[in-house]
Amino acid sequence: MLNHLLIFWLIVLLALAGSPRVEAQEKFLIEGIIDAELYKTDDDSYLLSRNNGDVSFLGRLQVWSAWQMNSNFQLYGMVEVESQDQYGYRETDSELTQLALRYSSNTEPFYYIEAGKILPPIAVATDRRLSTQNPLVSEPNLLYAPYPLGIQAAGSSGWFDFRAAMVDLPAIYPEYLPSDPSSAFRPDLGIGVTPMIGLRFGLAYTKGPYLNRHQEIYLPGGADWKDFDQELWALEVEFSRGYLEFTGEVVFSSYDVPFYNDSADFTEIFLELQYTWTPRFYSALRYQKFGYPGRSYRPYPQGPAPYAINHDFEVGVGYRFSANTQLKLAYEYDRWSGQYAPGAYYPGGHSIGLQLSYHFDVRSWFGGVR
Repeated sequence: MLNHLLIFWLIVLLALAGSPRVEAQEKFLIEGIIDAELYKTDDDSYLLSRNNGDVSFLGRLQVWSAWQMNSNFQLYGMVEVESQDQYGYRETDSELTQLALRYSSNTEPFYYIEAGKILPPIAVATDRRLSTQNPLVSEPNLLYAPYPLGIQAAGSSGWFDFRAAMVDLPAIYPEYLPSDPSSAFRPDLGIGVTPMIGLRFGLAYTKGPYLNRHQEIYLPGGADWKDFDQELWALEVEFSRGYLEFTGEVVFSSYDVPFYNDSADFTEIFLELQYTWTPRFYSALRYQKFGYPGRSYRPYPQGPAPYAINHDFEVGVGYRFSANTQLKLAYEYDRWSGQYAPGAYYPGGHSIGLQLSYHFDVRSWFGGVR
């Protein structure tokens, strides 16, 4: 059913953009990105290994569209289709990643209100969802949350910016423990200041359940899966000067762990540096340190709450053939520490990734549509 809805959404938007009978065609935006990625990894990393360490290929199509309904209201959405080699066979998935209605003030101070399936408000990694905005090949793991359902109000006035949201998913990498967190609404708040051009400081906060509802049978008697919270405080900094760009985030996180009185607490780090050497050539590096709580199904655990910490380093170069086409080559390495780390089976490994990205505007395919 979902695939049929996705196809219908794309057909309607394509028809609206291409039909000469549609008035005010400039009110429709339809763009996308095609990514082709080639990887060679070992099989020693839980997060980096692909296709059992053999060469693997990944293809991705992202199409987003927006309709300017009037001067204040916009309807927007994004569809993603991804196909990759996985354990000796090809796996293809599609997802409606965003679909929301937004009201924009078009005034000073500027603000907007949106509701639907939106970008995760917290985390600098949100800005790297698209390959054309990501200076490296891999997606960041620190607070790389799935797309939540929610409502958000955000805006800016001079040097000050803010956001206040209610979203239904936690900011946690969903491929590791606790996997596939269930829906439960939580506040997601943030403020920022820009004291000078090229420099911004931000503070963000969120708190709410992070477990999967199906894990309830393993919890202490009488406990509900919503009784166990994730709490995050994040400090953000963004700096750019000339051809140099720096992004950093320090996150103080705390997780309630079943059967333990003490929480699992982490100080997590995201550091990214990019330098553009020529208009076409740039290089970048990224370091991440992020933690995961372990889960205990034992009613009488001893010692501190179990945890795992991942250290990840990636360095790469990129070349822009044109404004719409770029090629990236990156090397990535990770390792684990902590008492709950999967080091016995996955001590950490290496990955070499090659990515070719092409951005397109569907409206340019039809003469006279801009």
